[in-house]
Amino acid sequence: MASLQFDSFKYEKNLTGKDDETVVNALIAHLVNQIAPRVLIYDFPENEAQAKYFMKNCVTPENVFYVKCSLDTCQERMLETSKDSKDYLPSAILSKKIRNFNE
Repeated sequence: MASLQFDSFKYEKNLTGKDDETVVNALIAHLVNQIAPRVLIYDFPENEAQAKYFMKNCVTPENVFYVKCSLDTCQERMLETSKDSKDYLPSAILSKKIRNFNE
């Protein structure tokens, strides 16, 4: 099984700030070229428009997982994950991501 970090994908493909359709089309094109029959995509979709566009223009996924946890658990996991990550985010950015996730 392959995995894909959506934020990193957008950055690597210079898609940051592009409209949802452009971003999702690039994701679909990337997924078509994957050898692995299953791909885990982290942090996707970022909004409802991306989800709808993906479902309309791609093969319907067999399984979709949405993991929800308490605010404390979410914050603990994000801090733990970012501690050893080369993509470490300052706490203010983490707090914003956690707040957005829980909204």
